[in-house]
Amino acid sequence: SQMVINVMSPGGFDVEGKGIITVKKVRLYHAAIRYFLVNPKYNPHGWDVETFGKPINQEEMAGTLMAFSALVIDGIEQMGAILTDEEKDAYQHCWNIVGHFIGLSPKFFPNTFKEGWELGIAIIQRNNDESLEGKQLTTSLLDFSTNFMNDTLIDKILIDTLPYYLINYYVKDVSKKINVNILQSL
Repeated sequence: SQMVINVMSPGGFDVEGKGIITVKKVRLYHAAIRYFLVNPKYNPHGWDVETFGKPINQEEMAGTLMAFSALVIDGIEQMGAILTDEEKDAYQHCWNIVGHFIGLSPKFFPNTFKEGWELGIAIIQRNNDESLEGKQLTTSLLDFSTNFMNDTLIDKILIDTLPYYLINYYVKDVSKKINVNILQSL
């Protein structure tokens, strides 16, 4: 959340702005994770590139970027905000700048909110397989969140409302809004 605050604050994109500095740190963090996951010295269990692809790859970064941009806009509108197309496209552009600094290929930069939405949903749908590991991770994250933020204002706002939003988001019919072949064109 601090990255979002730093990026979206006035001056965040200045040469020495907090947003740019934070995003560069994220890029360094990603590089370290990639290195340690594929290096047998640090990960004796290995990383199966054939099965899982490269860790923190372009598609994963694009999906995450859309989660911070176009998919957030959709959530804000579901809560009642009214945004113009120009405002939505400008917000998307800000996150394209973040994408540049984290090393995302420009072919993944949507020109508009609508393109960002379609890309985000296409990536979600492509990776929407159920797994035991996914269920365990989700349970672990929810348990951590519940225990860590128990009886706080954040708990009341986030824990009590986020699951409703996510359930609503994932069960609503999004197929009419997307071009399911978008990933094949990249």
